[in-house]
Amino acid sequence: MDAVHEFVAKLVRGKKSQHESRFAWEECLKKVKSQLLTKVAWTLVSLMSFEMRLQKVALINTQW
Repeated sequence: MDAVHEFVAKLVRGKKSQHESRFAWEECLKKVKSQLLTKVAWTLVSLMSFEMRLQKVALINTQW
């Protein structure tokens, strides 16, 4: 959400034309989308790692 804060700060600092504001908003959305995709990717990696650990534990438990 850093991109959203950055966008709002730019709007507060100075008045921009409608075209400039729209362009700034589109850039903000691109950054938010990128940040969100990064967080989703890291979450998936973490879940896969957790699943692998659970599978190892299950394998050890079945060997007893």
